Amino acid sequence: LGTRPSESYAFTWDDVSAEPMTSISDGKVRQFGTINIDKASVRDEFGKYREKKTKSEAGTRSLSRPWAFFETLYSTKLRGKDDERIISMNPNQLPYRWKKLKERMSLPENMVLYDLRHYHASAMAACGATDAYIASDMGHADIAITRKHYLEEIEETRQEINDRMFTHTETMILQFRDAKATQNTTQNVNKSSAV
Repeated sequence: LGTRPSESYAFTWDDVSAEPMTSISDGKVRQFGTINIDKASVRDEFGKYREKKTKSEAGTRSLSRPWAFFETLYSTKLRGKDDERIISMNPNQLPYRWKKLKERMSLPENMVLYDLRHYHASAMAACGATDAYIASDMGHADIAITRKHYLEEIEETRQEINDRMFTHTETMILQFRDAKATQNTTQNVNKSSAV
């Protein structure tokens, strides 16, 4: 979803769409639902989880997501009362569950749960979303935060890939030239032998 874990912990059934909405774009009919984010569940100084407002005004937002997400959610967990939390487990249990999920899905051992939020921002950027749209979706008060923590990282990765591609292409060209030079030398030797 691209949400912060603290926001996800605080979701109640009232925050998510119960029925799909429909939009038509470029002649295609799409079904979607919304998730309203207006709170977070964070640990207080006594180690207890308490509900609080989002980090900033920008953190209060409504996200549109494909209806397939909601179908998956409702097939996994029956919709409860409006004020009931969707994630009923204690957040302290999440590291253990995350570890088991990584093992089952063969995800990198050093991958942390927050990496899913980074992945979401990267996927939006790869799909052509503007910096402003990504910042809004992520709940950032300042687009500079998005650029610093997400888009610069994407740019670094892109540069790394470009460097590898350049090296690979350069190697292929050199191999091609070497093969061509060897072929020309062989042809010249063969012509000399024929004379």
